[in-house]
Amino acid sequence: TIAGFGQARSLAMQPDGKIMVLTSVTDSMGDQLAVVRLSGSGLLDSSYAMNGVRTFSGAPSQASAVWCQPDSRLLIVGATTVSRLHEDSSLDTTFGDGGAFLPSIPGGNNTIHASYMLPDGSLLVGGHVAHPYPLSYSDGWLTRLMPSGDIDMTFGVGGFVLFPSDSLPNSSRT
Repeated sequence: TIAGFGQARSLAMQPDGKIMVLTSVTDSMGDQLAVVRLSGSGLLDSSYAMNGVRTFSGAPSQASAVWCQPDSRLLIVGATTVSRLHEDSSLDTTFGDGGAFLPSIPGGNNTIHASYMLPDGSLLVGGHVAHPYPLSYSDGWLTRLMPSGDIDMTFGVGGFVLFPSDSLPNSSRT
């Protein structure tokens, strides 16, 4: 039993068989995102981060996925960003823009809902952009991030595939 943690939100296996668990921890700062590393036999790996646990101070616990790239670096997919950690749990500032990819579809607030790791370490990321009142509708989007965290500009148009809500069957903008 590992005390003090919330539900397991996502799991990833490192090439050496260690298990990465995306979860949350509640402490004096409130609910925070956490990554826990377990041995292949399910025991806490105290050699990782701080006694087996990497927390993100001030980071909301709304992350949805953890992916392990072929080189053992971790991608953490949150509600609004994708970040990459080195195997030692430090932020990889060479990924994306200073360590993170932030979707920037014009017109509103962007949220990430889905992700999928491809065999080469690139990542498909999908979500929606919520257009503010008085428009009050959402459009879906999908992009592919290269292993470096840069948008693959050969994907879709300008690196994105957009799904305008008025182009989907049985939908309407209100």
